[in-house]
Amino acid sequence: MLPPTRGSEALKLEPLRKERLYERERVLQEQRKALAERLRKEQQRKLREKAAAARELRRKAAVLAFVFVIFAMIGSVVAGYATTAAAALEVSKLKKELTSMNKTIDDLDIQLTMKTDVQRIKQIASDELNMGYPNEYQVATVTIDKEQNKNEVVSNEKEESSVGEILRDLID
Repeated sequence: MLPPTRGSEALKLEPLRKERLYERERVLQEQRKALAERLRKEQQRKLREKAAAARELRRKAAVLAFVFVIFAMIGSVVAGYATTAAAALEVSKLKKELTSMNKTIDDLDIQLTMKTDVQRIKQIASDELNMGYPNEYQVATVTIDKEQNKNEVVSNEKEESSVGEILRDLID
């Protein structure tokens, strides 16, 4: 059935139509309000989620930074211990070397003492080098006159021997 457009029936239907239109518009406004409220709540929820995610990210970053600092501290302590251990090893090596050198010095002192003993030197001179004390004719005395800057050889031998002969005798 078609709605009447003219006449008394049309007038009766007109307020109904307006009422339906108002009702429909009111329902649409309520739906818009409900939709706007849902959108507002959804936006608030997203903002809260973003804020929570940002807080969680900051918390994770803080934990990560703390862990990094702890590892850096542990690393520096370990490096310090390694340096100390290396220095202790070097000190130990140097002490061993010092002990060895002191022993060598002591051995050389003993050898030096043995080799500079007068009796030992006399024995080596007489036994190995066939040396002995000079005879009286092998001794010559040399005096230096500072004023004349001349050397004079005094000998216990006869006056007729020359200086060259005396030196030859000393060498032989």
